[in-house]
Amino acid sequence: MEQAIGKAAVLVEALPYIERYYGRIVVVTNYGQKTPGYSLSVIDVGEAKVLRTIVLEGYQRPHGLQFLDARRLVVTAEAQASVLVVDVVAGRVEQAIV
Repeated sequence: MEQAIGKAAVLVEALPYIERYYGRIVVVTNYGQKTPGYSLSVIDVGEAKVLRTIVLEGYQRPHGLQFLDARRLVVTAEAQASVLVVDVVAGRVEQAIV
């Protein structure tokens, strides 16, 4: 899927759903369509490129998200009715709140 960010477009996985900005960084939830999505795309808007894709091991349908600070955000995993704390820089789930 292509996600438009301002005047640029970048390729992300699954069906992009929600996006949040922190400075030059945008994080997009890859929610999915018939097949549930299970990842986040971290995008540098200045470079108009995907920096990394964070796989949410064991969690599907990422939906709402909010940055806590420049490094961490929380995201819901609708399929598991969970909230995840994700380290965007390290590219990993720090904690799952079920």
